Amino acid sequence: MKGTNVLWMAGRYLASRRNPHASFINWASFAGLTAGVVLLTVVASVMNGFDRELRTRLLGVVPHVLAVPPGGAWDTAPGAPPDVLSSHRFFAGSAVVGVRGSVQPLLLYGVDAAARGSLDLVARRMMEGSVEDLRQGGGVLLGAPLAALLGAVPGDPVVLVVTLPRESTIEPRVERFTLRGTFEVGAQPDYSLAVIDLADVQARGIGAAGVSGWRMQLADPMRVGEVARTLREGLPPGWGVRLWTDRYGDLFRAVRLEKTLMFVFLALVIAIAAFNMVSGQTMLVNDKRGDIAMLETMGAPTRFLVQVFLVQGFAVAVVGVAVGLAAGVLLAWNAGPVAGALSGVLGGSILDGTPYDELPAEVLGTDLAVIAALSLGLCFLAVLRPALKAVAENPAPALHAA
Repeated sequence: MKGTNVLWMAGRYLASRRNPHASFINWASFAGLTAGVVLLTVVASVMNGFDRELRTRLLGVVPHVLAVPPGGAWDTAPGAPPDVLSSHRFFAGSAVVGVRGSVQPLLLYGVDAAARGSLDLVARRMMEGSVEDLRQGGGVLLGAPLAALLGAVPGDPVVLVVTLPRESTIEPRVERFTLRGTFEVGAQPDYSLAVIDLADVQARGIGAAGVSGWRMQLADPMRVGEVARTLREGLPPGWGVRLWTDRYGDLFRAVRLEKTLMFVFLALVIAIAAFNMVSGQTMLVNDKRGDIAMLETMGAPTRFLVQVFLVQGFAVAVVGVAVGLAAGVLLAWNAGPVAGALSGVLGGSILDGTPYDELPAEVLGTDLAVIAALSLGLCFLAVLRPALKAVAENPAPALHAA
């Protein structure tokens, strides 16, 4: 019965319009809380989307693990841990590409064009030609944006300059290839990667310009550290292990840091809206001082009165957070169309200069749980003090005033 009475009184106070100023502050707090939750949900989801796309596109091209045998020999394949999806012979080095006087530094990958799955993502994202075209010999694949920058089209001659180490110096080697095709994965490799066949690496004697080994792709690239430890334990002496985090780890750490900072900054918006509720609740408590005094003289327990004001204030928070989460999820699921409409209003795409066709977003349940818990926790702290204050003062003056 007490619980029913608490809800009944809290509902009456929530619907009370006797103090318009207090009602306005409560509604403003509700609107600010809802807007803050919407912003935090959308921004967190968009950051998740960019992180997912970066992992899918970039880590779909670079080797997750590169096991390097002594002397770069491919005679013996290393034993692959259970988390390894595929293992192929591989070469990675640096080069400079030149087309009709235009030059660009890049990474040079050598893959087994005859082996299925040796460079899956590139094979799926070919704009012109195919990976199998490299089997003809003397061919190279470039990212479509890089080819456009160089003014090259399939069939054009391409020069690759690599450096070979010698006893006391290095020797530049100029190798001529033909552009067989272009790819576009929507990430950094589109501007900084050339792919040739391993047979050309061996036939032209340019293996010393980089490292040769076994490229391993993992089911979960984020567990590369654990897989590398298992792999090292099973490799013979002299083998080396290189991880994708050696080159790109800082990039992913920067993305995570950016998401954390954005989360903190937008959480401050929620905090401001939540603590605005203190003013509204304090006004409500002052307005109901006479009711509180009469209830206390009638024997109403302190706990009952505190619960009334807690439930009344917390109800606003629960509804605001629920509406904010629902609206935020809806906007995140439609981030692409919303970004398109915004671009139309602004007169230009907000994604210009990026490899993305539409704004990526991924809603994670863990993010929603954290946002809800944080928002409700702040709101609970905001309404707790006025609720405790309601029973902390002597009821006698309020009774005399009534």
